[in-house]
Amino acid sequence: MTPLQLAVLKCPNRNSDGSCEGVRYDDRHTPISCFSYPCCLLAEGTPCNYYEDNVCPVADIESDPVLQKAMQAAVYKYRMAHGWVAAIRRCPDCNGMLAKHRKYCLECSGKRKRSTWKESKRRNRGVLSTDVPKTQ
Repeated sequence: MTPLQLAVLKCPNRNSDGSCEGVRYDDRHTPISCFSYPCCLLAEGTPCNYYEDNVCPVADIESDPVLQKAMQAAVYKYRMAHGWVAAIRRCPDCNGMLAKHRKYCLECSGKRKRSTWKESKRRNRGVLSTDVPKTQ
C-alpha cells in the first residue's frame, strides 16, 4: 500500500474525483482553515499536515492485522519520503513496525512469551530442552 492509497482509503478530506477539501481542525475540533486543492497533496509529493495528524495515527488502531500492517507500511513510506525516519522503530526479530512502548511486535512478543513459558515448565519438571530424546 502506498501513502496515496492510504489517503484514498482513510482520508475524509479526499473527494472521489481526487481533489482535496483542505479542511483542518484545531485541538477543540473546530475548523481553522478550509482551502480546496485541485488534487491531493500526496499525489503531488508534498507533505500534508492533515494526513500526518489524522490519517497516520489510524494505521495503529486498525482492527484487521493484515490491513494494519499494510497501512503501517504506507505510513513508513510517507515518513521516509519526508524525513521522519527517526520516529519509526522496528522489531528486532521480524523487522515489523513497533507500537509505542513496545520492545517487540505483537506477534513476536507472543512467540517469545510462549517459548519462555515452555522452557520454564520444562525446567520445573526437570526436563531440559537438550535432554529431550529425538523420535525417529
